[in-house]
Amino acid sequence: MNAQQLKNAILQDLYSTKDGWNIKELKDVVADLCPISYGIVQQGNHVDGGVPVVRPVDLHTKYVGKDNLKCTSQDISDSYKRTVLNGNEILLCVRGTTGIVALATEELKGCNVNRGIVPLYFGDDVDRLFIYYQLQAPFVQDTIEENTMGSALKQINIKDLRTLKLRVPPLAEQHSIVAKIEQLLPKVEEYGKAQDALNKLNAELPERLKKSILQEAISGRLVPQDPNDEPASVLLAKIRKEKEQLVKEGKLKKKDLIETPISEDEIPFEIPDSWEWCNLFDCVDILYGYPFDSTAFNENRIGFPLIRIRDIIPSFTKTYTTEKADERYVIKRGDMLVGMDGNFNVCFWQSDDAYLNQRVCKITAKDSILNQKYLYYYLPYELEDIFKTVSYVTVKHLSDKHFRTMRIPLPPLAEQHRIVEKLEQVLGEIDKLKK
Repeated sequence: MNAQQLKNAILQDLYSTKDGWNIKELKDVVADLCPISYGIVQQGNHVDGGVPVVRPVDLHTKYVGKDNLKCTSQDISDSYKRTVLNGNEILLCVRGTTGIVALATEELKGCNVNRGIVPLYFGDDVDRLFIYYQLQAPFVQDTIEENTMGSALKQINIKDLRTLKLRVPPLAEQHSIVAKIEQLLPKVEEYGKAQDALNKLNAELPERLKKSILQEAISGRLVPQDPNDEPASVLLAKIRKEKEQLVKEGKLKKKDLIETPISEDEIPFEIPDSWEWCNLFDCVDILYGYPFDSTAFNENRIGFPLIRIRDIIPSFTKTYTTEKADERYVIKRGDMLVGMDGNFNVCFWQSDDAYLNQRVCKITAKDSILNQKYLYYYLPYELEDIFKTVSYVTVKHLSDKHFRTMRIPLPPLAEQHRIVEKLEQVLGEIDKLKK
């Protein structure tokens, strides 16, 4: 039960009809000579220094927002003298979000109301707070909703409002009920705040657990190390030999053999002895999207599907292009994509073949040293840190420079497979918490 439900239950109970109570229509409860009436129908443009007018948008449960009141002319306000406020009325919204009630205060004395607000005045024979809380009770709100008409603009007919049934006990009992309500409602508010905090914690818990598990995984604490595994240093040596061979074949330049050592300052956390910190660029191939001409885009399925940055998370595109590009820009189902603008989202493409547009890149792990799914789980961790440091004007952007300076903790290949297997098991259980 949330705070609103608890409040409703209290009001429903305290306003249950008892012996000595009368059932009266609202028109018979309000003060004599103060008919229930709509406010200003057409208040005109704002008039500096004019009469402030309370509108439905200004009305909130418990209070009236006074910072943005619009003003009408004195002449218009004078033509609606019956709704000029004295500062002790109940204000009821009858247009838009019908049923909202608020208390007018001395600060509103002299203000008026517009067509969407009905001010209710009460004499000394009625405790206005008793009526104020009763108007919020479920049985009254249900009646108001039943009498609300319209679809585009909901409103209550003034005749239906005048005949709204209220439960009226003797005045002394009204005071007692108000005192009880005001004793209980602060406790309800405290309960509501505690419930909101708990709901927030429950909503955040799965993601917090995921981050914690991923941190354990990339730190070498999720699965045990096996001394029989080929250490990561051997994997890096293989990469070195592969590069040397490519240089001999003329496919790489000698400068590509230059290795940039990783300093102690660049190592964010400790890893097991069989692991190595290495440059991401040594372990992956990156294909940046092609800058297709936007004038060739369409959503009429003419041409070839095109993956734009907005398609990363849904992993589905409605955009097509009539422009041709090299076959290497064709993305297949299962390719790993990274969005380079905004939140730097990472996904495995799930739809049919499509061209890769700019600001999206495909990253492929060199499977001789790096497991693609291990990379998939690690990248968001790394990108989250980069996201905090990237400077921007309107949208944050990743660049080739960011990828070239990324570091990755590299476990033995066999251990990478064990980490992925364990992650998928544990993260699957965490996802169940969301349901």
